[in-house]
Amino acid sequence: MSLAVILVCPALLGYHVSDLAEIVERAQGAAVVSVTEANVTVETKVPGTAFRAAVEEILWGDTVPSEIVVWAPLSPCGTPCKAPRLILGYRHPTPARADYFGLPEGVFLACGSVPDAPGLAERMRRLKEARTPETLLELMNDESADIREQAFRQLRERFLKEEDGPEEKRAFLGKLLELASRETDPKLLQSYLTAFGHFRYGKAADFVAETLLRREDGLAAAGAEWAFGRVADARCCRRVIAAYGRARPGIKRRILRALAPVKRPETQALFSRALKDEKTILPALRALAAAGRPLPREIPRVRSPLRALRIRSFLRRRQSRSKAPAEAPNNERRTNAGTP
Repeated sequence: MSLAVILVCPALLGYHVSDLAEIVERAQGAAVVSVTEANVTVETKVPGTAFRAAVEEILWGDTVPSEIVVWAPLSPCGTPCKAPRLILGYRHPTPARADYFGLPEGVFLACGSVPDAPGLAERMRRLKEARTPETLLELMNDESADIREQAFRQLRERFLKEEDGPEEKRAFLGKLLELASRETDPKLLQSYLTAFGHFRYGKAADFVAETLLRREDGLAAAGAEWAFGRVADARCCRRVIAAYGRARPGIKRRILRALAPVKRPETQALFSRALKDEKTILPALRALAAAGRPLPREIPRVRSPLRALRIRSFLRRRQSRSKAPAEAPNNERRTNAGTP
């Protein structure tokens, strides 16, 4: 007769990109399980839902019995994943958490789960056990966006560090630039662009500019906006400014946000031009304000009453924030709650 152990999940066991990261990064162990009973009654202090599963294979870490009961607290975000086969992460509960949920001795905490797929368990094991950047770079060509994203996270955290020498950084960033040019997942592409900007990798300037001008998805565009001023040279700035005149309104706003932090004569001329066009006055003001740049003292009058109202409202909000008293540092704040 097999021993059943309850596993509790602090987050839902549904399939999210973060669940795969949670399993690889936070779980003490992971296993492939098969759901044998979809609804199991479990008495706890916190309302939840449970199901019974058989453990087929331990991927890494602490072992669990051959049969487990998995429990997850109820949440408005959705219901736990009850696919026939799951890859489940788990942890030993701390005494405080066990007491909070009302868990008996020997109960485990589940730490994310994803539906099993052909080859997924082995690829996750490679992610967890990777000892060299070459293994992670190979996994960053995987067909699964979740695997690619987690491989990037592992590479960024473990092998691409601030203290690394410039040659080592350039070698990694050059490989990432090649991968980024083929990437189709907007979230992961945003991560690539952020890394290029963080390390001020100038060789990525053309790729960042192309993403800024061509990509339709908001995540990649936001990454390009943030990275542009950190990687672009004068030639790249002139290329983006040249595209401004024939760009769609949304792309114009994007260009203004990307160029606002760049202190070059060319960008000054662009903002002077944008502030003379009533269609782009407000986007230009917002871009300058977001970049911490001073706003012009005189703003041209606009014919549209609605645009004039929006501009006045924006300027009033800016003025009221500038007059607000500075908040006291944390160590100088006082509360009425007694002992801090």
